[in-house]
Amino acid sequence: MTDTRIDYAPIAPITPTADSLSVVSCNHCGGALDVDATTRFTTCGYCGTRLRVERSATSLSTIELDDLRERTDDLERNVSVLRSDRRVEQHDRSWELRRDEFMITSGDSDPRLPTLHGALSRLIIALLPLGLVFSGWFASFGDSIVPIVLIVIVFGIGQAALEGFKYNRYRAARAEYRQQRAVLLAHGT
Repeated sequence: MTDTRIDYAPIAPITPTADSLSVVSCNHCGGALDVDATTRFTTCGYCGTRLRVERSATSLSTIELDDLRERTDDLERNVSVLRSDRRVEQHDRSWELRRDEFMITSGDSDPRLPTLHGALSRLIIALLPLGLVFSGWFASFGDSIVPIVLIVIVFGIGQAALEGFKYNRYRAARAEYRQQRAVLLAHGT
């Protein structure tokens, strides 16, 4: 963390000189500077440091402008980094909420993200009874079971297609999220 203290030149009592000039010390080298009552900024004639003249009711002091500029620049950089971090955090929270739209629930199981593996597994499970129908295994149950098996197959294929569709949408949304996050991180540096 940057030190934000401002080093002031030693405070000297106001010493009036001829033509209402006062003597103040340079904050950098300690050289004596003559300033009038309206001087707000001056440059040290000894070391060339640019100074701001500070006045109180009883004293004068100086502050190096270059130090103030450096500290101001540091503060601006820190604020910029904080703003960038905040934008990234907001983007991440937004993605977490959006990601919930893609969750799949099956019975009593916990919600999970769609996967290509899950879609293919559902499709294989849905098509398994179809193979059993064609192999004649269901023949011993009679013809009345065939419509039920076909309904189960159609339902399974529908579930597999739904997971595949959600998986494609999730993949596209995740890619967009990652791309936008990369842009935010690139602009924050």
